[in-house]
Amino acid sequence: MSKSWICFICISLLYCALILPSNEARRRQKAKKAAKEAKANLEALPFAAEGSDTEKSPEKKGRNKIENYLKQISTHHELIKIFFKSMQPTKNNGIRLDLSKADKSLAQKLAEFAPSKKRQSLLQGPTELSVLESRRIAKNLALMGGHLTSQAAAIRNDPNYKAQKKAIRSAKKKLGKGTKVAQGYVSNINKYTKDIKKYFKKNPGEYLKI
Repeated sequence: MSKSWICFICISLLYCALILPSNEARRRQKAKKAAKEAKANLEALPFAAEGSDTEKSPEKKGRNKIENYLKQISTHHELIKIFFKSMQPTKNNGIRLDLSKADKSLAQKLAEFAPSKKRQSLLQGPTELSVLESRRIAKNLALMGGHLTSQAAAIRNDPNYKAQKKAIRSAKKKLGKGTKVAQGYVSNINKYTKDIKKYFKKNPGEYLKI
């Protein structure tokens, strides 16, 4: 066997012994970091207050938990509706968001989904947002909607779940529609970052069906 072959085999073994494990460790570290960031993003979203439950009876606690869950779904559905019905395309390929006609507490909650530098101006009057800023609001709304929808699994074991099963199903269906529209908006904006008006041309009145 020639010297070059021996060198090649030695280098290959060295690569397998040293470099491959370090690459794998780096990949794992990146995956952990991404998971942490995703968790932090979710925790940063404006969740509805859980509310203090001082009732001692487990039945009452369960009922309160389900009622609170339905209230959160209803509120979030309203936020999605307000976002899509309060926006207008602008000449600069962005959107103008006018929350002046919306309920004040809902407008405040919706502003929490916007980039921090625009939150105050959104509460003061019509505000122009760039394509990316409007996309971020929709993305956060979709993320929160997905979280609320998945939360239903956590309350299925509750004895009060069966009694309110219909209400939960109907609320989830309603929220699912709104969340899909928000997700659709995000993907359309990815395609048409140059001209937001194309989204409205392609999906006339889609957001009004929520």
